[in-house]
Amino acid sequence: MPANPMLTFVLGCITPLLIAGGITDPQAARAAAQQAIEAHAGTPLHAGQAVAFALASLDSLRLSAPDTVPIPMKLKLRGNANALNQTATRHATATPAEPAATAVPDPSAEATAIEALTATESLLSATQTPTNSNRKHELAWANAMLQVAAEQKAGLAKLPPHHRQQEIRRIATLSAAAKQIISGVKA
Repeated sequence: MPANPMLTFVLGCITPLLIAGGITDPQAARAAAQQAIEAHAGTPLHAGQAVAFALASLDSLRLSAPDTVPIPMKLKLRGNANALNQTATRHATATPAEPAATAVPDPSAEATAIEALTATESLLSATQTPTNSNRKHELAWANAMLQVAAEQKAGLAKLPPHHRQQEIRRIATLSAAAKQIISGVKA
């Protein structure tokens, strides 16, 4: 039995990735994996978690790439990739930063985000159906953004305060982006 079974396990997970990435010598890849874990200054488990979340993030991006994937699903997969990337980043530090447990969402920010979402949904429904295929595509993106924002709004009540604040910002951002698209304003 190895002296540190967790280290052995994590090395076994990371080494093949380094081999696939271009370090063709298995001993050199294992040494590089060991060096990465030692540089991590955390536990092998944290290093392994960071790698797992990073790989899951890349897989979500891969799944969102084909043109046949519907726009709402692309947005969900890319949002998932972003969340996984943030989690991987947190696990890549020796002492992950914990969100403030006392953070209380700003009720006015939530109300403003919900009002913006509602107003943008009304703007989209009032928009005439275009004949231009590019404009139809743009409006489909705006509609997909509003659908994702509405799903996030529906789940707000179940979230802890720090996650609720993040979702409120996402709702506001998606609404603003959709409004810009609907209005035809180029960034």
